[in-house]
Amino acid sequence: LNLESLFGEAEPNPNPIPLLPGREDIQLGIPITDRPAAKPYEESMFSKAMQAPKGMMSVDLPFMTSAAFRQAKPLAWTTEWFKAWGKAAKAYGDEGAFQTIMDDIHSSKYFKPRYKPSYNSKGEITGYKEVPSPAEEIGVHLSEGKFVPREEQLGSQLAEQIPGYGNIVRRSNRAYAAFLNHLRKTKTEELLDQLKWSGNENDKVVAKGLGEFVMDATGRGSLKWAGPGGRQANLERIAPVLKNTMWSPRLFAANTKFLNPFTYTSLPDPVRRQYIGGALRMSATWLSFAGLAKMAGAEVSLDPTNSDFGKIKIG
Repeated sequence: LNLESLFGEAEPNPNPIPLLPGREDIQLGIPITDRPAAKPYEESMFSKAMQAPKGMMSVDLPFMTSAAFRQAKPLAWTTEWFKAWGKAAKAYGDEGAFQTIMDDIHSSKYFKPRYKPSYNSKGEITGYKEVPSPAEEIGVHLSEGKFVPREEQLGSQLAEQIPGYGNIVRRSNRAYAAFLNHLRKTKTEELLDQLKWSGNENDKVVAKGLGEFVMDATGRGSLKWAGPGGRQANLERIAPVLKNTMWSPRLFAANTKFLNPFTYTSLPDPVRRQYIGGALRMSATWLSFAGLAKMAGAEVSLDPTNSDFGKIKIG
């Protein structure tokens, strides 16, 4: 086991890029180099076949999405969470509506691409190079995009190709992705506006912590865990393997973050408060559904020493 490869610290960015606006503020006539799209992961037929049942089973009811109470339960009952329901319903009904939602997200000040200028010896700008958006810089990523793959819960696209039923799968997947992407956008805007972050290094640690919270609170946790001496265990390199052997490894990682006491002792105060609020909302949501199920006649164990603790059993 190579501990050095497992526990490696990310190198700090020696040249932080200030928050630059989108294309509307760059000088006309100067060439722009777009950022190349990430090379897509080539799934084997075995992997596609393994993921197909997941794609078929993850279909939700029309205009509904399980993302709300599964992936995004740490943000349940917030204003952003309620607004995301409407976006999911629109995306379910129409492909064009989904694209409109994504275009709106990419026009946000924190999700726009930025352009780093190049200069000649005279100090004149000779070109612009597209760099990651502020949201990407702090670790907030969208799905169904140019640089990030789809949500892991949706599995491969094989289920979408089934005649007839595949159309329902595609609609459900659009609603699912629209809900989480819109929620990530609105929550990121809220948190960074509160922080008044402008790209400076002073608040970079807090900004990145808030970005991690947004991803954890929407079910797309990082497959990295804190290790000895402040280092990290990195399982990102085997993410495709985990995806084929677990239902939702990133959701599991996100839930683990909320249950890990180290989360609440190691993070800056603004980030810690967000995790505490998310954990309380998760508990309240579970208690509400468990209580309603018990009132309806289901068997619900409230004994934390019982292996069936928290489970709702009918019949």
